[in-house]
Amino acid sequence: MKPPGLGDKIEEKKGDWILRFTGLSLQNPLPGRWKVKKDGGQFDQFAGATITPRGVVAAVRGGLEFFAAHKASLLETN
Repeated sequence: MKPPGLGDKIEEKKGDWILRFTGLSLQNPLPGRWKVKKDGGQFDQFAGATITPRGVVAAVRGGLEFFAAHKASLLETN
């Protein structure tokens, strides 16, 4: 068995942390809350770890922002 590594805890088979993003949007939570709790946001971090949760929260929010900005072209059918 390999030792835990950076980012391991976002794997669904190792925990349910990643499922906290299900059903969220750019307005839920409000934009200022798209941070880990340690930084004043809504999302829990892992015990002793903030690098991975910060990165994941930023990436999910970035994906939602990208989709919102390009929704029409992404959903366009030919």
